[in-house]
Amino acid sequence: MGREIKLDKHSVLLSTTDLDSRITYANQSFCDTAGFSIEEMLGQPHNLVRNQDMPKAAFRNMWSTIQNGQSWMGPVKNLTKNGDYYWVNAFVTPIKDERGNIVEYQSVRTCPSSSVIKRAENAYRTLDSQQKTSRYDSTRLSFMLLLFVAITLPLASVLNNHWFTLLPLTLLCFTIVLTARFRSKYKALLTQAKAIFDNDLMSVIYGQSRDRVADITLAFEMQKAKISAVVGRVNDVSIQVSENAKLTTQSGQFVAELLKQQTSEAKEMVACMDEFSQTIDELSENVNHAADAANNSEHQAGLGKAAVKDVIDSIHYLDEHLMEVNSAVNRLVSGNDRIQNILSVINSIADQTNLLALNAAIEAARAGDHGRGFSVVADEVRTLAQRTQTSTEEITQLLKELNDISSSAVESVQKSNSLSNHSVDLAKNNGSSLDTIQSHVMHLADLNRSVAAAIEQQSGVVKQISLNVESVTMLAEKGTEHGEQSFALSQELLSQIEQQTRLIQQFSQT
Repeated sequence: MGREIKLDKHSVLLSTTDLDSRITYANQSFCDTAGFSIEEMLGQPHNLVRNQDMPKAAFRNMWSTIQNGQSWMGPVKNLTKNGDYYWVNAFVTPIKDERGNIVEYQSVRTCPSSSVIKRAENAYRTLDSQQKTSRYDSTRLSFMLLLFVAITLPLASVLNNHWFTLLPLTLLCFTIVLTARFRSKYKALLTQAKAIFDNDLMSVIYGQSRDRVADITLAFEMQKAKISAVVGRVNDVSIQVSENAKLTTQSGQFVAELLKQQTSEAKEMVACMDEFSQTIDELSENVNHAADAANNSEHQAGLGKAAVKDVIDSIHYLDEHLMEVNSAVNRLVSGNDRIQNILSVINSIADQTNLLALNAAIEAARAGDHGRGFSVVADEVRTLAQRTQTSTEEITQLLKELNDISSSAVESVQKSNSLSNHSVDLAKNNGSSLDTIQSHVMHLADLNRSVAAAIEQQSGVVKQISLNVESVTMLAEKGTEHGEQSFALSQELLSQIEQQTRLIQQFSQT
């Protein structure tokens, strides 16, 4: 057997069990005394702390009482985790719901007196072997003795013939009447006591006697146990509420700080959203400008496309004229060739004329004076032939130069024709590029318009977000205000709970 652990006289060991006697709650004092942690006790059968020295009849008596919806009180010897033991004054109460059904059992244990422990040990030692605890009523015995004396005294006076014995008889009768009245009140009080708790075994243990008067003592002890149980449970709840209130106060302070930080960040967010909204407005304006520029570029590209078409038409027209010039130059070259042929004929004629004139001059010289006139004519003819030949040479030279110029012109026209064809190709390519540019510019303009519309929509969303953030800021400020009020109320509640706990502890110690 282990050593006995003495409880502090102000200790309150509290636990609750379900209908199957499995532990659902245990306060810290119970855990510390039993040597188990709360995790080790929860869900375990309550006989985890049962000592083998406790008689089974005592527990049968307890269970039959509480299962009938009544409270039970009695000294119980419990076992600790390491094998030690401790005595408690157990007060077990069935807890009912609003429909009157038992939902759990509550056990509140306090420190019993040494005399109660001693009587309990003596009573429990023989409890299993006894069928019923013997009891007697001392007031009934007193009343029966007085009644016996009252009957025997008149007989004695008659037999002894002593009239002076009538006075004591009168007093005795008066005493019997008073005793009967007292017994009537006593029986009523005893009935009330039994209504509170009717248990012969516990009456003997707590009443220190087998007399029925002990039932009244047991009733007083039962009421004291009820009050102690209520005070103990309230004190336990107050301690928990106090701890929760402290946590609530700390949480309230933390929430208040968070709300202050949230308010500050929300204000910064409002400023950022305003700046962001201004940036979006500027961006929207720039995109609109870009859209206008794209539209202008599209217009200019259209104009360039029309100009390129005009250039192509002009080049085609120039090319046609160049072809005509080329044809004319070719005809001119052909004419030059014919002129060259004619000049060759003229030059040949001039040569023959010159030769004839020379022959005529020779013949005139032979003729003498008769041929002098013919000689003059021959000289003129020779001079004319020479001039004709000179002119023919000059014309030939000019025709040669004209031929060279014509050839150069033909070559230039051919180059111009080639260049015009190349220019047409380039113009067509440029026209095609301008088509692509115009298409891209049109697509860019559409994109700019889409971006402008999206930015405008985004600007509306940003403004709405800004309004929402301002609303959140206002709510955060209100939340901060309420958080500070909640923190103040939590502090006040904590102060009141601590005051209530002190009063309960003071009341439980009296």
